[in-house]
Order: sequence, then C-alpha cells, then structure tokens
Amino acid sequence: MQNFPWKKISLGAVVLVAILGGVLYFKSAKSLGAAKGVNPAFGEYISSYTAGIVSSGSYIQIVLTQDVVDSTGLGETSV
Repeated sequence: MQNFPWKKISLGAVVLVAILGGVLYFKSAKSLGAAKGVNPAFGEYISSYTAGIVSSGSYIQIVLTQDVVDSTGLGETSV
C-alpha cells in the first residue's frame, strides 16, 4: 500500500477554504458598504455631504442649501 500524501491534501484544503472565505468576505463587504446612490429628489436641498469610507465611530456631515428654521424662532413654541 502506498503512503498517501495526507499533509499535502490537508494543506491544499486549508488554502482552498481560505481563498473561498476571502472571496466571500470581500464580496459581502463590497455589497454591504456600497452606497446605492443619491436620490436626485433631495439634490436641491443638499449642497454637500460626507462621502467616501467613513468609520463607524466618525460623524457624517450634511450641509443643506437653506436654513431649516429661521434662527430668530429658536427656543420658542408655536401655537
């Protein structure tokens, strides 16, 4: 009976699983992290925004084209 190369087969299996796991990881990370795009309906209200890769601990910033409320009415209640 021949000596079957179990070490080579197991090493090949580990490498194959590692490559498959890497491909699946990067494919899922790409689909989760990719923005779907900007809705053009909001384009007239937004002048700029944070773009690119943003870590989970970072803040995002959205700059509007106009003030949301008049600054003289801040702190007052409307009836």
